[in-house]
Amino acid sequence: MALAYLAATDVNGYYAHLLGRLPISIAGGVWNTQGYFDSYYSKAKAAADDFVSAYSAAQLVDKEASHPYIVEASTDCPDCRGMGQVQQDCNSCPNGVELVSCGGCGGSGQISRNPGQHIIVPQDKLKDGSRIQIINPDVSINAHHRNVCTQVMGLIIEALHLQKTDEAQSGVAKAIDQERLYKFISNISNHVFDKLLTDTLRDIIAYRNAGATGGTLHPAEYPFRVVKPTQFRIKTSADLLQEYSTGKQAGMPAFIRKRMAMDFIDKQYSGDAVMKKKAQLITQLDSLSVLSIEEITALHHAGAITDAELQYSRKLPAMIDALVRDKGEYWFLNTDVCLVEQVLMRV
Repeated sequence: MALAYLAATDVNGYYAHLLGRLPISIAGGVWNTQGYFDSYYSKAKAAADDFVSAYSAAQLVDKEASHPYIVEASTDCPDCRGMGQVQQDCNSCPNGVELVSCGGCGGSGQISRNPGQHIIVPQDKLKDGSRIQIINPDVSINAHHRNVCTQVMGLIIEALHLQKTDEAQSGVAKAIDQERLYKFISNISNHVFDKLLTDTLRDIIAYRNAGATGGTLHPAEYPFRVVKPTQFRIKTSADLLQEYSTGKQAGMPAFIRKRMAMDFIDKQYSGDAVMKKKAQLITQLDSLSVLSIEEITALHHAGAITDAELQYSRKLPAMIDALVRDKGEYWFLNTDVCLVEQVLMRV
């Protein structure tokens, strides 16, 4: 697969892009020894082929072999009495009659009823057994096909390292699964952002802009920057809170815990701009904001912090709330941290 931006044409003919190369980028994959790129999903190809066959068989069974069918006792046609033929007048026949196929049963000699038609059977004929039976197919065949599809799909997910990490897994197994998934997604992301998008944007800029040096026309190049993602795991608020709790128990440095706290605030209060700004101010202005009571007490006994710092840390959230009420949310959100700090110092 290739991604290309072909040169435009107009009434005068072909537009020369003057790039000196074809504006084509390889869409990516794993380079093999046979001289071409294998797809990133090539490891799942064998299982995917099996899945197509298994899923097709499951659909066929669900559609064609899952409906009940009716078994009923044969009943002779009353018009032909089971012979399949009846006599009718014929002027050209030697005896004046001829045998023709029965119109009531179509020549079969048996009655064919509609699925919704009821049959009235005398009571004496019901003593020896039912005249009609509705038989349901064996649904275990459907369950078998479903199980096969589920197992093959599991092989595909495992081959692509996309399986959901089980919470019951051991720490080592969970780390291995997450590392494989990270490497798989990182390889794709690196190629898309470092190669495909970068080359494509460079070609677009060259197509749209031109320059001249010494009377010679050439495509113009302008600097640009593509920011690619570095984190592929979507963390919930509970995950971030657990990370913060673990970092606190492990005695991580305060500046790291501040970053963890801000990540949690961004996730938990993503729609509350005032709360996010308040958390940003507190983490920047209060060096004791992420410390536990035990840590603060130990630092105070050691003389590392003063009573004034303790009082400031305790009063800062209330001071910010009072400032928001006094100045308004619009002023609070559009004022930088330094100016807010100066206002707080005067309070």
